[in-house]
This record gives sequence, structure tokens and C-alpha cells, in this order.
Amino acid sequence: MKSRKEKGNIGEDQASLYLKKRGFSIIDKNFTSYFGEIDIIALKNNMLVFFEVRTKHSGKKGNPAESITIYKKRKIFKTAQFYIKIHPELSMNKIRFDFIGIKYSDNNTQFNHIENIISEDELY
Repeated sequence: MKSRKEKGNIGEDQASLYLKKRGFSIIDKNFTSYFGEIDIIALKNNMLVFFEVRTKHSGKKGNPAESITIYKKRKIFKTAQFYIKIHPELSMNKIRFDFIGIKYSDNNTQFNHIENIISEDELY
């Protein structure tokens, strides 16, 4: 049986392939800092996008997006600020925070891509 971390890594790899097929260039994965972790960081059309990826398997109730708390959003935002600080060459891009939910069920994989999961109002 796979661990939660192993399942998460598989989901992030599948999300990366999903994003590449949609024209994104993956520039970093599993970026970790004192503030937190960002699963995938990608570029598309001068848009720097920070992705949170969550997976759910059949039998588990709820939508993966429902598991993103305001606390987690604030951690993602602070981690993204730090990432841009140490990569100033990316600071000229527009920035967005997206969510990729992956739900597995009976030989079927569904992707749910939600743009702009973090609004300024939530951060303060």
C-alpha cells in the first residue's frame, strides 16, 4: 500500500503532465521554505502560476478543493512571495494561484483546475 506522500507525488506528476498538455512550462515542483510548500510552479503567457494539488480516491467524500483552508492559502501566498524574492527574474510576470484537484474512481481520473483560488480579501 502506498503512503500518503507517495500518492501525493503521483498526483503531482499527473498534474504536471496535465498542465504541460495545456501549454504550461513547469519551472519548479515541491518548493519548500520556512513558510510552507508549493506543489507546482509554472509559467504560461507571462503568468507565473503557483499550484496546490490535492488528490482524492473513490470512497472518500467531498471535493478536493474543499480541503484548502484559509490557513493553507496564507501559507501558499507567503511561500510564493519568498519564491519570487529568491527568483527576481520572475518578478515581472503576472501572478496567479490555482488549484488542481484529482479524483480517482473506477479506472477514471478527473482533473478539476480552478483558477485564482486565493483572493486578496482572504489574506488580510
